[in-house]
Amino acid sequence: MARAPGVANAWTARRFRHSQNRHHSLDRLDRVAVVLQRQKKLQTPAQRVADLTFSSRHINLLLDRHRRLREWYWHPTCKGLIAMDVTQFNVNELFQKSIVWDAHCGMDPQVPIDVNSLERIRKAGFTFVSTNVGYDVLPWHDTFPVIAGYRKFLSQNTDKYILVSSVADVLAAKREGKLAVSMDIEGVSALDGKIELVETYHRLGVRQISFVYNKDNAGGSGCHGSDTGITQFGREVVREMNRVGMLVDGTHCSPKMSIDMAETSSKPIVISHSNSRVLHDHPRNIWNEQAIACAHTGGVIGVTGIRLFLAKPGDATSNLDLLVRNIDHYCELVGPQHVGIGTDFAEITNALATRFENATDYWPFEHYQGAASLEFVDIEVFPQLTAALSAKGYSNMDISGILGGNFMRVAAANWE
Repeated sequence: MARAPGVANAWTARRFRHSQNRHHSLDRLDRVAVVLQRQKKLQTPAQRVADLTFSSRHINLLLDRHRRLREWYWHPTCKGLIAMDVTQFNVNELFQKSIVWDAHCGMDPQVPIDVNSLERIRKAGFTFVSTNVGYDVLPWHDTFPVIAGYRKFLSQNTDKYILVSSVADVLAAKREGKLAVSMDIEGVSALDGKIELVETYHRLGVRQISFVYNKDNAGGSGCHGSDTGITQFGREVVREMNRVGMLVDGTHCSPKMSIDMAETSSKPIVISHSNSRVLHDHPRNIWNEQAIACAHTGGVIGVTGIRLFLAKPGDATSNLDLLVRNIDHYCELVGPQHVGIGTDFAEITNALATRFENATDYWPFEHYQGAASLEFVDIEVFPQLTAALSAKGYSNMDISGILGGNFMRVAAANWE
């Protein structure tokens, strides 16, 4: 089986500080557990409620010792625990009742914004989506008009959408039947070498940045680049994102780069939309070591729906089966609590197709075969994951986490 050159040795040589400091003081959690036990009238003793799994920087996933099928989320803004009992739902209800989180959609970052794709995501039943507002392929200053376009559209359509600043906004969107929308950037070229722009983007609503877009940039090495890893500027960006409250995203990175990012970050990172290179050897996919490094921080890997990254041309396997195959692989590798969805969905515009055809330094023809290879899995396919995963024996708790609970957990650890 193919492996990334040098990655295994690099991985085994590292001693992640995250793994050495997993035990947090239980004092505050003990107090919360007693209140929770009284208010919720739980049969589980408070001492057992307090005996939970969590990381050094955030409460991770709270379960009693007998793994009662209940998801608990520590919500710092509400200063309390939010509980959802997922055992009561049948397969047909689970998607509707769960937080459904799209960690990244790939809509063309242009003005006017792609309202049609956004509306399809909402109608498909998603709770949250992070939409691309800029990437290295375009001039960095083009990002600001796109952000302005989204902010204006969302402010004019508050009956359907909520602009996200915190997890509380996502929960509000779920209650009100709206789509929570956040923004992300692909590539630190959007910073123009200025670390101060991280906070500026955060204030404007950007909550996630992936550091490179396929080729090397000032932050580090891309999946079609040199694999030299993170730069000093890249490390400074990671630390600043940790400070202001942004998700550090290792998608589109080279193997060494994403592992370096995981080692640098003091908070859980994500690889928002990347399939397994073990299953399909495309440079845009990730090796097992990259997924493990992400999970080691408490982070989540999002399975993505671009056909080119799911299978070779001519493969007759259905899109749904290919998505489930990748979910299966990651669940076996790192556990279902570290797996989610990042659809990369978009409707293909003429501008996107032309750019894809011409920008061969970002999309080398040997790996992408031009615009003719662009095929996105329809967003309407993703709700079918619930039944498909249930049929394979996944529990309601695991399915609900994969649909969105896992990414929400990591967002709360970074944003709050």
